[in-house]
Amino acid sequence: AYKAGKLYLLASLPLAALCVTMGYRAARSRARLLSRSCALPASARVVVFDLDHSLARYNLPALYALVHECAASFLVREHSYDASLLRSYDHSWPSMKGLVFDCQTGDIVLLDELGVVARAIHGEHRVLDAGAIVARYGGPGCRWREADALCGGASRGDRYFAMSTGFDSGLSLLCARIVDLADARANAAGQTADYCIHDDVFAAMMSCFQQPAFAAETGGFFSALRAEPGKYLPPRPRVADWLIRVRARGLRVVIVTNSAADFARFTIAAAFGELAEQACCDIIVANAKKPGWFAKPSPLRSVEWAHHVGTGIASSADGEVVEAPGLPCTHMLAGGSAEALEKLFGCSGHEIVFVGDSCHGEVVPARKFGWQTMAVVEELEGGFLEPAFWGGSFWSAPPAGAEPSPGTSAAARPQSWLGSAFKAHAHAIVADVDSLATGAGICWRQQEPQADATPS
Repeated sequence: AYKAGKLYLLASLPLAALCVTMGYRAARSRARLLSRSCALPASARVVVFDLDHSLARYNLPALYALVHECAASFLVREHSYDASLLRSYDHSWPSMKGLVFDCQTGDIVLLDELGVVARAIHGEHRVLDAGAIVARYGGPGCRWREADALCGGASRGDRYFAMSTGFDSGLSLLCARIVDLADARANAAGQTADYCIHDDVFAAMMSCFQQPAFAAETGGFFSALRAEPGKYLPPRPRVADWLIRVRARGLRVVIVTNSAADFARFTIAAAFGELAEQACCDIIVANAKKPGWFAKPSPLRSVEWAHHVGTGIASSADGEVVEAPGLPCTHMLAGGSAEALEKLFGCSGHEIVFVGDSCHGEVVPARKFGWQTMAVVEELEGGFLEPAFWGGSFWSAPPAGAEPSPGTSAAARPQSWLGSAFKAHAHAIVADVDSLATGAGICWRQQEPQADATPS
């Protein structure tokens, strides 16, 4: 993926060189490209958007700090962790999607496209050099012991967990600080440190987001967003206008989110305006439970609303099955599946484009289901999102001088495991849906989805 303004184009496997003049021109590649003046392919009849970090954008520095603060407070309060975890979030820490916490070593690692540990840090300050990485994880070409599971889509295992979404990426600094505390205790006692913290950290994460936290105002996360929505969810009027224009051209627009309906409604209003829920999309499917939403047939359900007894805030819950829904139908639905959505709109395969930010949670299963896929990868915009230590979400080593074209020289840096997966499964990549709203052309790979495609 190459940067030109805010637009990134996926060219081939591996990527061909891209020449940037007034627009984009792809050189010869093994995959045929379909260049379009329109942002969406001509075959599209339905565009399905993920909501968080795809259609709606977050102020990531503020979001990372908030997630860190809420999770640390939970661990101190509920699991008696040391109160030093409550100190402020350090914005110089290189948070990024695609980092993995190794519960066996206590390291935070980044894997390259072959599943080899390329970079590692132990605790908040101890950077592992090449010799230390070899001693701990094996020499060149030696795959990390959990690489197969991770690259296969398992974000959590008995001895690791990946921070691969915009919400959990803010936990990496918290993990590093917990490791420092574990090392200090172990050294004082003359024992080996125990880094099996993944269950506690996951519980802290869930305390922020699970129902009924939004209406009950528990966990601190939702209450902070409600108090200062503009701090975390920047308004996106241009995207809202574009969605209205897309619908006016006859395309169906659907939002499918794992968020509960109450938080989805709040997010849409904060990002696109109070009237956007009806104007910007045909239906909203909340509580979708992706990636299972693509694999397991399930009926669409109604949404039931009530006021929380303690706070009076409107709270949502999945209701009764909507039998044989037709269009137009209830605007806000819940659950369902990709199969149910296809039946609702009477189309399938390349007639549907899915736009999302989660690689294994959305892009990979959507492509395997036969839909066209567009990945939204915020990290491609650079700045704090491409920490020099890690080298960025697509690359597994820090930049050294001018960036070489991938695959064209021995000096080219290897891709990260996450960058490789995005490249293997997305028909197109953008840094921001706003690129579509500006009318920028996109090169779509004209290639049938490969259900058995795996990162390599």
